[in-house]
Amino acid sequence: MMSKRFFVVAAALAALAFMAGRGVQAADDGKITIGITYQNLTNEFILHIADAVEAKAKELGVELIALDGQGKAETQISQVEGFIAQGVDAIILNPFDENGCAVDWQQ
Repeated sequence: MMSKRFFVVAAALAALAFMAGRGVQAADDGKITIGITYQNLTNEFILHIADAVEAKAKELGVELIALDGQGKAETQISQVEGFIAQGVDAIILNPFDENGCAVDWQQ
């Protein structure tokens, strides 16, 4: 049985590939910008995910804004709100606390 962590990595990489293709309309400059907030970059496994996502973004020519949630739902909510304010093309959330990281996605 595959682990939940494997699916997190696979989902993040698939999302990047999809968004870099036809899934997301790029900004006026033609470059796709994706904001990603990781649950906690002191976790070695999450660091491996971050490295893989960064490598794939670079390969696809996607600008990646990667932030560390520091194990705090409030920090991640603030980071997602910041991505929305910046007008990124897509947001990937690797939640520390799936219930605590609820954001008004209608924004």
